[in-house]
Amino acid sequence: KAWTKSAFGTGRTLSLLSPDYDNSKGRSWAASKSLGTPGAQNDYLSAINEIQNVALSIYPNPCTETVTIAYDGSFTFEIVSSEGNIVRSGNGNQSQTIDVTTLSSGTYLVVIRDGQMFETRMFVKK
Repeated sequence: KAWTKSAFGTGRTLSLLSPDYDNSKGRSWAASKSLGTPGAQNDYLSAINEIQNVALSIYPNPCTETVTIAYDGSFTFEIVSSEGNIVRSGNGNQSQTIDVTTLSSGTYLVVIRDGQMFETRMFVKK
């Protein structure tokens, strides 16, 4: 079946999770968070909206039971699986330790938001 000639904003588009990822690999992409139009600003990445000079760390990496997000200020977070599913989310202030014992082994992204700014980091769950 042929693609329609124009996007109708009735479905999700794909978002590259990091400009450092190989865009030929399926695990480098996730469904957009909102209905959108191809070519619109990416949900996960935006050079304009990245937090600059951020004091952010994710540890331990790799992890087995918990992962800690340490950030200089208040933040919200989402942990995104390689399939693009949000598997954990919440709020933190300076530091937040998250139980990851029930997550499958693999690579996960942590999307940290501070107001309208955001930063994306990766961690490995063993």
